[in-house]
Amino acid sequence: KSYVADFLSHLDPKYADIIERIILKDLKCGVNKGLANKAFGKHFIRTQPCMLAKAFNEKNLSKITFPATLQQKMDGARCTISVVDNLQKCQTRNGKTIHIPDFEGLPTGSYVLDGELLHYTDGVLDDRKTGNGLINSALVTPTNDPNFKLVVWDCISWEVFYGHKDSTETYSERWNYMKTIIANEPNI
Repeated sequence: KSYVADFLSHLDPKYADIIERIILKDLKCGVNKGLANKAFGKHFIRTQPCMLAKAFNEKNLSKITFPATLQQKMDGARCTISVVDNLQKCQTRNGKTIHIPDFEGLPTGSYVLDGELLHYTDGVLDDRKTGNGLINSALVTPTNDPNFKLVVWDCISWEVFYGHKDSTETYSERWNYMKTIIANEPNI
């Protein structure tokens, strides 16, 4: 940290501000992730390797290769849970930490669960505004609320997710592995 601070202190303030924004992944400076990664290396700014929902229309339907997997989009917040050994980190798609209790039933390992975080009150799924409001609050203030549940769509090795190696597993293989990982976690 001191090296970076010293380096930035010797720059013209407008350039120091741009570099600081890049380091903090706050690219509201006329630079996008692709350009920064092209200039500084493929994984300078991590891009999340995940599939996103598409609108149901003829154009998108024509691009599907069958057999295909269909999964329901819920009204929660997209999140990933990175597990390395016995440490867990829950994050938004943009890499912000969601400060919620660990999912105690997950085994140790080196994997990332990709899914959607939901909140329940008295066993009933909260509406989108309420649930996502509680999730957004957990971005700022840690909570011990045990009523968060994760709907998991994929399980990706930590090394693949963070760009340290290429994926060699099919979605079906990852899906079967994910089912074994979440078998003992009641909140997934």
